[in-house]
Amino acid sequence: MLKTTVIQINDDTNDTTHEFTFREPTTPVVSRYFSMAGKNLPKASHEFCNDTIVPEQKDQWLNVLQTKPGYAVQAANRMLDLLGYGAETKKIERPTGSNKESA
Repeated sequence: MLKTTVIQINDDTNDTTHEFTFREPTTPVVSRYFSMAGKNLPKASHEFCNDTIVPEQKDQWLNVLQTKPGYAVQAANRMLDLLGYGAETKKIERPTGSNKESA
């Protein structure tokens, strides 16, 4: 069964809400996104979303992107967050000497 995620994008400029369904990205799609994102984030996000949008919504998605290209960045970020790429990490400090060997 194909795993999908519905992403809701709210447009505060005109109180519009769009919902799009994306498939879970494959490892190569995620890898390509990260290799491109540092050079051109909007293009990387656009391609990431185009690779994962369900086929029956692709035309609607591309039409919305003509007027709101930033939606691709929002959707890509949300999908990556859901996959754990946006999770915050922190260093755990251990007390000094907690790994002492016994004599």
